[in-house]
Parts: sequence; C-alpha cells; structure tokens
Amino acid sequence: MTKPSGFGFMDNTIMIHAGHYVDCTLGVTFGLSTLAAAGIGQIFSGIGGVVFGDALEELFHRIAPGTSINMTKAQRNLRLSRSVGLLGGIVGVTLGCALGLVNLFFVDEYKASLLKLHALEEGQEFEFEVEVDNEVNPGYTTVIVRGPDVDGVLASITACIASCGCSVAELHAGYRKEGDLVISTGEESTAPVGENDAPHGTISASTAVESLTSLLHPPPPRVEDIFLIRDRSTQQALENEDLENLGQQILAAAKDPLNSHSLKSRLEELQFENDALAERVLLLERMLESRQIKVVRSVGRVDERD
Repeated sequence: MTKPSGFGFMDNTIMIHAGHYVDCTLGVTFGLSTLAAAGIGQIFSGIGGVVFGDALEELFHRIAPGTSINMTKAQRNLRLSRSVGLLGGIVGVTLGCALGLVNLFFVDEYKASLLKLHALEEGQEFEFEVEVDNEVNPGYTTVIVRGPDVDGVLASITACIASCGCSVAELHAGYRKEGDLVISTGEESTAPVGENDAPHGTISASTAVESLTSLLHPPPPRVEDIFLIRDRSTQQALENEDLENLGQQILAAAKDPLNSHSLKSRLEELQFENDALAERVLLLERMLESRQIKVVRSVGRVDERD
C-alpha cells in the first residue's frame, strides 16, 4: 500500500501544479479551458509517476524496511493474496490522492480566470465604441457600448456606472450583426464604367474573394449594450458637461474588464474599513461624552438630636 500512496500523492501534486501553470500560460494565450489545462497537466503527472515511481518505492523501503512482505510465488498467486493486494492498491492510491489535494492550498485558483478575463486579443481594445446621449430618452442618459464579445465587459461597465454615482434603470444587451456583404449586379446603374470597374451584370474578382473569405471566416460577433441611466442623487439625466467624462470612464472600463473585479474587491475593503471606523467613532463619542459631563454627588448627612 506504500507504493500506491506515494504514486497517488505525486500524481495529484504534479497534476495540480503543472495544470495550474499551463492554465495561466498556454490557457491564457490560446484560450484553453481549465479541463484542457488539467489534461495537459495529467501528461506531466504520468511522466512524473514513471520517473519517480521506483525512486519513491526505494525511499519508502529505506524509511520503513519492515513493510515489505516476502511471499512465495504460490502464495502470491492465491486468490486471497490478489484480492488483498488489489484492495491495498485502491486504498493506497485513494489516500495518496487525498493527501495530494493539500496542494490546492498553495495555488491561486482564481489567477487563471482573472488572466483569461484580462487577456484581450490584439486590437480588440480599440474596437470598442461608446455613445452617450441625453436626447433619445428624456429624463435618462442613454449609453450605448459596441464592441467585441469579451467576458466581463458588461460587469465592468455596470460597476463603472455605479462608481460614477449613477443607477441603471434599464439594460438591453444583445448581438449586433456586422460584416454582411451585399453584392450588387449593377443592372440598373447608369454610371460610366471605368477602366478598373467590372462590366454590368458581373462581379469583380476582389469582391468574389471577399465574399468567399467572409463565408469561410465570418467576422467575430459584436455586442451592443444599451444602458438607460440617471444620476442617483437627482434621479435625472446627467448634466451635458459630464457626458464626455462618463464616456471616457466607460470606455476605459470596457478595455480593461479586470477592473470590475478590482473595484468589487476594493469596495469590500472600504466597507470593512467603514464599519471599523464607525465602531471607533462610536467609542470616541462615548469617551468624549463621559469627559464632558461631571457629576458631584452630595454626601449624606446624619441629623444629631439631643
């Protein structure tokens, strides 16, 4: 049972650390899922089991030399011996793998998800468009955000709006179809045909290539999120002079969705600090009040009568 326990411990240890490293590097670069990273980590784990299996067995024999049982070939072939050996192997591997789960305390489980959330494809951060309008919906400020479909962007924008002192009255999120190519035959056109123009009723080679490319490699989906917001204090639309600043902050939030998580964490820290300060202020008020009030009690007199 000693060898299976050591194998199970090393197997889980290598798989957890290797899978976590792959998830934080190749998983972020190529968009691999956590299960794919764990599968790649299992490859390294299997290699480690082959390499360190005999070394671990020899080490355990040196530490506890009395654990080895000398049995004859006939005794090993007994059904009872095989059953006990199988049961010992199962218990040993289970115990070793359970001990290997201790490694989860030494890895940051959320690091890979945050890195994947923060990793935008090249050029994606420049594809976002923000439109802030006070005319479309009277009494509300309309914010329209168009851009690539990236995880965490909607949460980041919502957190940014809340941090600006605004509340979201309505939210409409959906996909926007773009890149649809329309090919015109030019049968009704009366414009003169230039040297580089295709004749009427035909399609140029470049247009055909673009059409085929768009069919084989369709453009990535783009989202269009529409927010109806208003100032939390006045319950009205924002002032016109504040629209540009709001648009800049929302654009920055869309480019860096990781900020929403940082903002949430910071809000939790501020809430904790606020609660601690409130308790401290209450204690100081009580101490100050006790020092401001001075009470002098009279000493009771005893009447003496003859």
